[in-house]
Amino acid sequence: MSEHTNFHGSCEVSQSPTLSVYYDGELSKAEMSRIEVHVAGCADCQAALASMHSVSAWTKTGFASVFAPADTVDRVLQQAAAEWHELGQARRVSELYAATLLIGLAGLVSFALSPFGMALRALGRLLLAVLRGSFHVLSTFGSGSAVWVAGVGLFICAISIVGAWRVLRSTLGEATT
Repeated sequence: MSEHTNFHGSCEVSQSPTLSVYYDGELSKAEMSRIEVHVAGCADCQAALASMHSVSAWTKTGFASVFAPADTVDRVLQQAAAEWHELGQARRVSELYAATLLIGLAGLVSFALSPFGMALRALGRLLLAVLRGSFHVLSTFGSGSAVWVAGVGLFICAISIVGAWRVLRSTLGEATT
């Protein structure tokens, strides 16, 4: 077995990437000379180089007749423009959602600061106080007393809501006249 053959008897150089790099002319001058000397005496490497040459020739001639359709560039540009348009629409929708959210938050803040919002907050606090008191009475005096306290508290809340409604209605009536 020679120094450039493996245990199967074939050349190691013909099976390595070195021969392909040699064929492409990408080796240093010293390496090119060394491989040229080797190839001159190696049938495996000569056959591998012949195969590389035939594949290279086939790809140059075989793909020379393959062309993209004439309207390929136009179709690609149209597709890119359509995707760009969709991206712009998505951005506009996102901006619309953000503007709607900001307007909603501004409305909520203005409602909370309005007299009606303040009245609702006060009624909410009153209802919460009644519920807390009911639980306190329940834990202190038992369930019978808690029912009476809760009933009276809800009655007071209802009277407060009706009173607030009348005040707001009269205020709105004066504002429109």
